[in-house]
Amino acid sequence: MKLFDLLSGVEIIQSKMENKDIKYICSDSRRAEKDYIFVALKGEKRNGNDYIKEAINNGCSCIITDDKNSFYEYENTILTHNARRALSILWNNYYGNP
Repeated sequence: MKLFDLLSGVEIIQSKMENKDIKYICSDSRRAEKDYIFVALKGEKRNGNDYIKEAINNGCSCIITDDKNSFYEYENTILTHNARRALSILWNNYYGNP
């Protein structure tokens, strides 16, 4: 599926991405692979932005974050207001808006 199709409805502040083919979406950097989107979520105990480098090293093609520092630090990133909301929209688009 094309990245821009998956992003339909996501509130994007800034983007450093081209329209690429995407195989899957993840929020766990250990599961990131080539042609995956990694969504960096802030949790109660851990911050997904701390694992962006690991996701990139695992081959991830696109990073979605709501952290401005992470956006400016890494290439192939998309900055949004709310990464958790973006993840729900991505999954909805990935499965054809069931």
